[in-house]
Amino acid sequence: MTSLPLSTLPADETYEALYRQAPCGYVSTAPDGTLLKVNDTFVHWSGYSEDELIGKLRLQDLLTVAGKVFYETHYGPLLTMQGFVNGVAFDLVAKNRKRLSFFCNSRLQTGTDGQALGIRTIVFDAGDRRLYEKELLIARRVAQKGKARLEYLAGHDYLTNLPNRHSFAIRLDEA
Repeated sequence: MTSLPLSTLPADETYEALYRQAPCGYVSTAPDGTLLKVNDTFVHWSGYSEDELIGKLRLQDLLTVAGKVFYETHYGPLLTMQGFVNGVAFDLVAKNRKRLSFFCNSRLQTGTDGQALGIRTIVFDAGDRRLYEKELLIARRVAQKGKARLEYLAGHDYLTNLPNRHSFAIRLDEA
């Protein structure tokens, strides 16, 4: 691939460079899932070479057993009915047997007669998203504990932990 800036490339080469170098995985498959085209990110994640993937493996072959079952029973039929599926989580099994969690959005490509021609899928690394979700949950718990601590300190002395004048006034009003 050329190292020229994208603005100096012809349009078709620009699109190809964007496809190849995208930070997410792009996969084009036949209707049965046979891989027809993959980008560099997907090749890197899978651990397979492009030659080992294209025309030799189906996308389903790279999934865990549970993923294969879900693909056949839910994902495939939903894609056929709607023509697209968004935000589905799968675990990909790389060549080195390492599992990679990802989310994918797929769109069914059809001919003028409505016959399925292929599937285009965008693959997003779910590991980062799950890490961010964990961090958000931790931050929420810390904030809740902080709020509870502030509410406690509003009614108690910081050094002695005894109820303060504000707490006494509230209890007096309640009584």
